[in-house]
Amino acid sequence: MKNRVAILFILCLLQVVLVTSPVIAATEKGPRCSDFIDNDGDSLIDGDDPDCIKGKGGQAAYSFKLIAETGSQFTFLSSPAMNNQGDVVFRAGLPGSREGLFVGGKGKVKELFSAPQSLSNPSINDQRQVAFDSAGGVFLLADNATKQVISGSEYAYPSLNNNGDVAFVRIVNSSQLLVGNGEGPALVLYDNTGVFSGGLTAPTLNDFGAVAFVAGLGNGQQGVFLGDGTSTTNIAETDGSFAGFGGTIPDVNNDGLVAFFAFQSTGEQGVFTGDGNSTMTFVDSQGPYQEFRFPNVNAAGAVLFEAILDGQSSRGLYVGPDPSTDKVVAPGDQLFDSMVVNAFGAGDQALNDRGEVVFYAVLADGRGVIVKAKPR
Repeated sequence: MKNRVAILFILCLLQVVLVTSPVIAATEKGPRCSDFIDNDGDSLIDGDDPDCIKGKGGQAAYSFKLIAETGSQFTFLSSPAMNNQGDVVFRAGLPGSREGLFVGGKGKVKELFSAPQSLSNPSINDQRQVAFDSAGGVFLLADNATKQVISGSEYAYPSLNNNGDVAFVRIVNSSQLLVGNGEGPALVLYDNTGVFSGGLTAPTLNDFGAVAFVAGLGNGQQGVFLGDGTSTTNIAETDGSFAGFGGTIPDVNNDGLVAFFAFQSTGEQGVFTGDGNSTMTFVDSQGPYQEFRFPNVNAAGAVLFEAILDGQSSRGLYVGPDPSTDKVVAPGDQLFDSMVVNAFGAGDQALNDRGEVVFYAVLADGRGVIVKAKPR
């Protein structure tokens, strides 16, 4: 009797193993692909599947989540930004010549605001408050209400911190950098009537009220600066190794570390970091990259940038000097049943403190997609 029971137990155990073995096989080669589907029919959700983008050692460096795509719902997509919780806000075109702001990333996409006019440059904080600009001025969506931070189409490029403060630029002659929260008049931090008579770029704002920006100086030089309107730190100037800082926006973290783009006096260009005490070269065009834009820096000091490789004309996103091991996404990668033509970070909130990346990509089949990439 005991032998019969033992045999029946072994047979049952064998049946469980046979039934569950496909599930075990589907993960044994790891890492899993971004869509968690066995795309190539080998019973393995692994790096050989078409939706896996390869990273270091042939492994998939990131998993990819589709947030939105152009089609019947959206006529165009642009300006993605992401907070540290993984929420993604973006601008989208709607049928009937309308535009809207939407949030996604952790479930269904939700409409925040729509209007028969341009809604540009959204910025999102960890409380899911959203700042944006339009023809009417700069606005803040908070607690299910819309507050006007400032009125006027000459104000643009808001940067929102976790305190609900919004920094932005007056773009008429690049004349002012301001901060406000919709509770009273906006405060002018800097203008172009004194030291910064050469103009001011759009700012980024950290949680301690410091803005990073590029400004032209009265002596014809240009610099990258960090300040709160009272005290100002010189991060870099065009009086030595740097020849200029282009039109891209610097980024700053809460430690006061600034990531910025610069042309070098040697004729090269690159992405650099500085805190007012020292400046470091993160990556430059002496290596495999020829062009850079939109550097981002997170709390850990990790840097993301948009770049074009030598001999190419399309853009990708990278996190280090070696495009073969430091790639997030690049032209030619397979993504969502198509191929990446171009990928854009498009702002200072493309990289969050968890190392997640949000980007807009143009695919070979004509779709535009907004995607969240999560490191493995």
